[in-house]
Amino acid sequence: MNEHERYDAVSHCRYVDEVVENAPWTMTPEFLTEHRIDFVAHDDLPYTSVGQDDIYKMVKDAGMFVATQRTDGISTSDVIARIVRNYDEYIRRNLARGYSRKELNVSFVKERQVKAKQKIGEIRDKIEDKSQQLLQWWEDKSRELIMEFLKVFNNPALQERKVRVRRQVEAVQDRSHRALQRWEERSREFVGDFLRMFNPPALSYFESDSADENTEEREGDSEAQEDDDQEEEEEEFADAHSTVQT
Repeated sequence: MNEHERYDAVSHCRYVDEVVENAPWTMTPEFLTEHRIDFVAHDDLPYTSVGQDDIYKMVKDAGMFVATQRTDGISTSDVIARIVRNYDEYIRRNLARGYSRKELNVSFVKERQVKAKQKIGEIRDKIEDKSQQLLQWWEDKSRELIMEFLKVFNNPALQERKVRVRRQVEAVQDRSHRALQRWEERSREFVGDFLRMFNPPALSYFESDSADENTEEREGDSEAQEDDDQEEEEEEFADAHSTVQT
């Protein structure tokens, strides 16, 4: 801002009634009398000048000085620091508004750098937007897949089929358990025949130990019944296997 722009800016403040242009840096009694100034308001820190330790000493001694308080976070130094820190952003924003690099007192290289950074920023923003859209799409599809999955496995017909398959599997397990028991019984008979051939006393001990447990079951078995049971087990196992695959 030039001097006249500063005058205009200050004159628009609500507490300003008049702006005195070309005011001196050091207050004099003549200047105060000419403009009928009763008080001078400024912060209390001493301001030095050539040959003076405090340019407001005369006003203070006359009892016309009013000390003001600085507002934390608002100072000329902070404003300048923000301008320097955001200089590229300031150039980019004003170039977008239509100002030329000459009007902004910017070199050709600086203008190219600022525009390149702007383009990179736009590309980065587009990538972030696309990433967010893709993530949102994936979340929506995941919810749809989960809902479809739950619908499939909450189907009453499928639940009934699962129960039927479980019963068939349990039946096959029961048949297998009985077949294993029969195999154990046959193995005892085989061992007993083997011991009868080579060691009759050991046979009597073996038969007395196993006869109490399995005599009733062996009496009702026949070869024809075993063949029928075996065929029935194979058919049930095949049905259960095909149902599980389905």
